[in-house]
This record gives sequence, C-alpha cells and structure tokens, in this order.
Amino acid sequence: MIVTGVVDPRILHRFPVSDSINGLTLLNNELYVLYDRDDNQVDVYSTIDFNFLRHLSVDGLKKMYVTDIVSCSQKRCIYISNNNRDESGIHRLGLDGSVCKWPLNNDPQSMAVTRSSNLLVVVSHAETDEDEDMVEHLLLLSGENGERLQMIKLQLDVDFHVAHSLQLTDDLYVICYSSSDEHRKHRVSHVDADGRILRSTDRELGLRFPWHMSADSDKFLFVAEMINGRILLFDPSLEFVFNVTEGIAVDPMCLHFDEFTRRLYVGESKEGGVVIVQL
Repeated sequence: MIVTGVVDPRILHRFPVSDSINGLTLLNNELYVLYDRDDNQVDVYSTIDFNFLRHLSVDGLKKMYVTDIVSCSQKRCIYISNNNRDESGIHRLGLDGSVCKWPLNNDPQSMAVTRSSNLLVVVSHAETDEDEDMVEHLLLLSGENGERLQMIKLQLDVDFHVAHSLQLTDDLYVICYSSSDEHRKHRVSHVDADGRILRSTDRELGLRFPWHMSADSDKFLFVAEMINGRILLFDPSLEFVFNVTEGIAVDPMCLHFDEFTRRLYVGESKEGGVVIVQL
C-alpha cells in the first residue's frame, strides 16, 4: 500500500523546458515529453541522470492538436493522440521501429493504458451529425491494432468536461471532470461499464479543475489539480488521504507515477517544467 511508503515527499529533480507540456510518459528508463510546439518531435530524457538523449520525430504531429502521450511496457510502444478534426487519431510507435496511425471519428482528449495493455481514450463525440454539442465518451481500443473494443457513454450532464480517465478493473473506471456552470462543480468519480456514477470525491475538498491522474497497483490515485496547484492522493474508495505537494511548489498539468522507483513525474502547465517528486 502506497500510503505506508510515503514519508516525506521531496523534489528529486526539476528541469525547465522551453514549451508548454501536453503529456509525459516513461518507457525503458526513458522519459518522453510531448510539447505544444510547431515541430513534430518528442523529447526523450534519461531517467537515470535526467540528461537529454534525443528527439523522436513523428509525422503528422501539429501544434495545438497533440493532446497526450502514454506508453505500454508490455507491448514496448508509445501512443500519441492527435485531435486535428481532419485527421484525428492515435499514433503508435514501437521500440522496434514500427509506426502506424489509427484514424478516429472522434476527437481524442486524453489516454491511459489499461491493465490488459489496451488503450482507454477520452473522446469528444457528437450524438448526431446535426448535433453541435460534443459529449465525452470513454473509448476502449485494442493496444495491438486499434480495434474498437467498447464505447462507454458517460451519464453526465452535457456541460461537464471530462479531462482524464483510468481503468481500475474490467468494469470500474475513474474519471476527473468539471462543469462550466455557475456552480463550477469539479469531481473525481468512479463509474461503471455503463457510464453510471458510483461514488465521488468529497465536495468539501474544493477541487478546481482536476485534470490528470495516475494510480499505483493498489488503486491509490494521484490527481493533478490545475487551478489550486496541488497533487492530491485518494485511497481506492476515493477518500482523501493527503496533499502530496504540501510545501512543494508545482503547477501540475500531467502525471506519471513510476511504482518501481516511487517517483512521481509532473509536467507543469504554465512554466513548462518537469518536476520529479520522490515519494
């Protein structure tokens, strides 16, 4: 259980970068950082000494359209989402040099790799061709060939924006989402395979735009909160445990927890830095 191992979270390393960060992930002791910039490159750093290693070029990446990057150690590949309306899809890049792209009719917003090495994608989806309101669904794709395995219609009001989702078990998911109404509701919730809300975080926490999540093998959940500049830890029942970044200045946009080294990699939203927090 992760709580027993967290004694005094501290910043292990922080390095600035020149652009805003859309996502980051780890694979084979390397950190892949996806930027919001004009070229089509992903920067790769060592997780041993944090030195820059190389650029990874990806055909078709365009500024303002790349939304997330995730990795799969079992399939030895990374995935990059692109929500350019004319060519929305997922890029799959294998460590063996293989490259392919899976077109999507929906706009991918964020991604996560499931325990069975498939791909869970939050997508914006119009109910009809005439419908101007885009509703977020969860789309489960085969991590091998991009085949659609399941589409989950979330039972939320249309004004809710789902920022990220993780699969906890075969029939249990967690989403973080916010609304644009005057009451500004912000939640992290468990949902079932039919998209029904099962339980949610306590309203008294005062969440403001929970944007990205990462979980350990015991289903303890790290949540990056953009507006309040916090990373909060929740137990498997979504009970608040503590503020991981208490006394640590971060501006979190995206997260990746490495259970082996007990490091939390944080991509910051405004200054564009990467922070590694040792737990």
